[in-house]
Amino acid sequence: MAISTLSPASSPNFAVRFALLPLTVAALFLSAALLFSVQPMFTRMVLPVLGGSPSVWSVAMVMFQAVLLAGYAYAHALSSCASIRRATVIHVALMVIAAAFLPIALPGNAALPAGEGSVMWFVTIFLMAVAVPFLAVAGNGPLLQAWFARSQHAAGEDPYHLYAASNIGSFVGLLSYPLIVEPNFGLVAQSSLWSLGFAVLAVLIAAAGITAGQAQSKAIVARVASAAPLALRRVCQWIALAFIPSALLVAVTAHISSDIAAAPFLWVVPLALFLLTFVLTFRKTPLVSSEVLHRLQLAIIGIVIVVRSFSLTLDIAASVLLDLLALFIAAMSAHAALVALRPQKERLTLFYLSMSLGGVLGGSFTALLAPLLFSSIAEFPITLLLCLATPLILAPPAWTKTGKSLALGIVIGGVIVSCLYAFPDITGPRREPVLLLGLVMAVMSFVLLYRHMLAALTVAMALLAGEAWLSPFHGKAESVRSFFGVHRMVASADGRFRLLFHGTTLHGARQVKDSAGAIVKDAPPTMYYHQQSPFADAIDSVRRRKAQFSASIVGLGAGALAWYGRDQSDWRYFEIDPAVVDIALDQRQFGFMSPDDRRKISVGDARLTLTSLGDGSQDLIVLDAFSSDSIPTHLLTVEAMSLYVRKLAPRGLLLMHVSNRNLELASVVAANAGVLGLTGARRLSASDDFENTYRAAADVIALARAPADLDDLIQRAQWWSLVPLDGVKPWSDDYADLPAAIYRRLWSGR
Repeated sequence: MAISTLSPASSPNFAVRFALLPLTVAALFLSAALLFSVQPMFTRMVLPVLGGSPSVWSVAMVMFQAVLLAGYAYAHALSSCASIRRATVIHVALMVIAAAFLPIALPGNAALPAGEGSVMWFVTIFLMAVAVPFLAVAGNGPLLQAWFARSQHAAGEDPYHLYAASNIGSFVGLLSYPLIVEPNFGLVAQSSLWSLGFAVLAVLIAAAGITAGQAQSKAIVARVASAAPLALRRVCQWIALAFIPSALLVAVTAHISSDIAAAPFLWVVPLALFLLTFVLTFRKTPLVSSEVLHRLQLAIIGIVIVVRSFSLTLDIAASVLLDLLALFIAAMSAHAALVALRPQKERLTLFYLSMSLGGVLGGSFTALLAPLLFSSIAEFPITLLLCLATPLILAPPAWTKTGKSLALGIVIGGVIVSCLYAFPDITGPRREPVLLLGLVMAVMSFVLLYRHMLAALTVAMALLAGEAWLSPFHGKAESVRSFFGVHRMVASADGRFRLLFHGTTLHGARQVKDSAGAIVKDAPPTMYYHQQSPFADAIDSVRRRKAQFSASIVGLGAGALAWYGRDQSDWRYFEIDPAVVDIALDQRQFGFMSPDDRRKISVGDARLTLTSLGDGSQDLIVLDAFSSDSIPTHLLTVEAMSLYVRKLAPRGLLLMHVSNRNLELASVVAANAGVLGLTGARRLSASDDFENTYRAAADVIALARAPADLDDLIQRAQWWSLVPLDGVKPWSDDYADLPAAIYRRLWSGR
């Protein structure tokens, strides 16, 4: 039998034909999973130090995205300048260097940040702890695909479908962290597991690189070297088509979290759908045509815009599903357009680099720039309009047709807006037929204009402009936006109460008029803080022991608790959001506090600002930061509670407000109290004719060092001794189990 003497360059060997593809897929999958799990893991490490300050979230996002872009640039440069074998040696060497930074942890000698130095501290710690390992993982996607494309493997002519394996890994890494990893492993164990995965990845990459290098095609290398430069217009198209869905992803997440239902982990769902669109579009054969996707996008986004413009009220679940559907279809449309414009494999790494740049720009626009520019989630309708422009980016209209499309859109949009907002009694009985007529006209317009995308875009702009500037409902609410969300101050339906909303959570209320419409002055607090509330009980209990007492209130809201401290000289307030401070001190809003109280307020994360208090100095500490849907878990750990106890005076009370729509937190406080040797009492009050009084139900736990310190509360009606719940572990800076807290809330039915 003759033995083949064909060289690797002309005939791939057995390993290349049968091992290269599974090795590449496995490396891509593991790399993406590690990439999407290290981000929440490292941020969790920093939270106990920097807390929920803007520095953590904004700088973390910018840093991770910047290093991801650097990883793609590194992959592009390496694949352009080195053979597969040489590139394998260089990249494995980088991973060996990165291994010296493992396991990922905060440096032991890191000084705690103070004041304005927090941002630079975070950047320094990021560079020291995670930047190099993250960079070594970030470039693997395009690099492995480029190696595969330059081999003589049969599937190497179209390597883009391998991107699906990478995004499946991202999908798994994203969902597994909050659902599996975080509930079952502390941060130290998580870091060790990540290091183990990194070592396995290094072996897979070395094996894939050596295997691909055995059959590197000289012809393909020559084609890469001699390929003509790409037109700048094409690169700009890639960047724009990546910018739009990335911007919409962050905008939809912010819109859902701020305007509809800010349930914990809800951000995972939009991101998971976003990743799924990559899996579905980067295939050898498309699932649906671009024309079908454009029609679906026009229909879905048209409905979202109509619902928004007509101020139609949908069920929360329907609103969330509609927004998620718009994100999914729009991302599918943009990513399908990217696939349609993908270059030959010689330009693969440049293609992914351009996509990464567009993603960074899109995410930065909505996450960092929009909160500075807009007082509401205005980036959501803006990105919807950008999505409608996707077909125009893919195939720009001829100049001869542009004028006609614009004119058609202006006429149709003007007629619809006129029907909506030209009637003086739009809020009266004629509102229903007018809205019905406008709704039918708008939907028909979007359906009929699917071949005139510029006209459809113009109609959408007219509708959103009408909603923003002409709607009779515009301007009835004052809106203030900070990095922590949108705060709205509105009047109740009957005009008797002033209300403070953070997203959809009602955080404060005060009566300003009586039932006859007369002005009410110095009204007592409502909501959780009314005069028969658990808060009033606890404050009265401390006051009975000591007429003048010191108190620290964490979480300001409308400033309602300050009403109880008007006769006290040593009350201090701790709030992380400067916008909330301004609202609480604004006499036009709620008036529980005076402008002179600003000197009593410390702005920043409580884990940092409370350290300024003297040990044993506080008779009462109130933690009122957990009623929102996204809670600062680092304020609810054993380490955090030990800080509070250290600041308590003898016989002092620690009051924990654990009312929450989505999380059961009382058992966590009980478990932590057991570790710290504290005794507790709990009261779960009922709402008192909420629609007329705005007195809300409150779940409050009082903790003290000795049972005798709680005798006064236990003797009162509705207070009972705090009993730990079996199976609930204490939370620490290393461990927190939010999914279990969500499950307990669902199971309890409250």
